[in-house]
Amino acid sequence: PSLRDADFTTEKQVILEEIKMYEDNPGSMAWDNARRLHFGSHPLGNSILGSSASIAALTRDQMHHYFSRRYAPGNVLAVAAGKIDWPEVVALFEKGCGQWEPGTADRVGVTETSGAGGTHAIAKAGVAQEHVLVMSPGPPAESMLRYAAATLAVAVGDDSGSRLYWSLVDPGLAESASCGTDQSQGCGVTVTSFSCDPEQTADNLALVRTLLAEVQKDGITTEELEQAKNKIASRVVRASERPMGRMRAIAGAWLYLGEYSDVDRELARFDAVTLASIREYLDRYPLDRATVVGYGPVESL
Repeated sequence: PSLRDADFTTEKQVILEEIKMYEDNPGSMAWDNARRLHFGSHPLGNSILGSSASIAALTRDQMHHYFSRRYAPGNVLAVAAGKIDWPEVVALFEKGCGQWEPGTADRVGVTETSGAGGTHAIAKAGVAQEHVLVMSPGPPAESMLRYAAATLAVAVGDDSGSRLYWSLVDPGLAESASCGTDQSQGCGVTVTSFSCDPEQTADNLALVRTLLAEVQKDGITTEELEQAKNKIASRVVRASERPMGRMRAIAGAWLYLGEYSDVDRELARFDAVTLASIREYLDRYPLDRATVVGYGPVESL
């Protein structure tokens, strides 16, 4: 790209407006602050958008240098899915990208961290609900334990039929509650979250802590395991029926693992999850070794 000064200045204003919109979303701010507090100085603690100050200070030459370093052939992955003519796709890429200068982009800070821990309340006036996140260490994207982590997360915090659903959402104690995994290269995290009326925060957090402690100690049942695996298998198959779903799956496997992963392989890996592998995951990445962050009206958790 030419990165003309006038265009660059205009785009900076767009990003600054996006940051303001992001800051008006309590759920997004809760997530951003939880990552910052959990990961600390680890690179994953940084905000992807940046700050208003960092964007305002960014120069055109700095962006051009970044583009030159990161958008190099050794750091770019081209993926296509759907009704395509593969030789034609390859020819198109060769025509458009064949003259790129060779280069690689080193990755730094690709390390695991168990997180900072602690309990933090970020009081924010004008927010109607309290948003609470419990962040525990999790397997990185390249670890096979990610399948056990994802399966356990469905059993614990799926939007229906999970332990969190029956404990918090169904009885009306919380508007929403979930558990999920976020896997990056070299490091991952398991996030248990809920949002509720401020007055119910303390009781709900105590309930979540008890639930996670029970799972950490006893794992899940055979019935919960099979139910979670069936849900995941259905979602993997449905996602694969859309070109975008296949494209994202192919790209992720190549980017993190350097392998081609088709639907059958993914299904087999989830099917291979056992109570023993769930136990292995819990022993390696304890759910109760957590950083707890609340964002909303509550001043102390």
